[in-house]
Amino acid sequence: MEAWCRIETVGNRVIRVHVMHPNGEILASYPPEKFDPAIVNRMRAGQIRARVSSDPDGAGRLLTLEELSGNVVLEDRIP
Repeated sequence: MEAWCRIETVGNRVIRVHVMHPNGEILASYPPEKFDPAIVNRMRAGQIRARVSSDPDGAGRLLTLEELSGNVVLEDRIP
């Protein structure tokens, strides 16, 4: 399933990075410090794709964030 990144801000400060289901549900949420600031800027510009798939180990779902070039930024298991 394709998902998307939403950057939550207060003023000019990023306070959370959310990975959103197409229906608006938050699938995962991270502090911005988990990512290089350049990655957060790419998320804001829509240059990072999010995908959720079945975890090959059968333990929930696998979240993958990747740049348009295909470079994986984050892989994380989510419930």
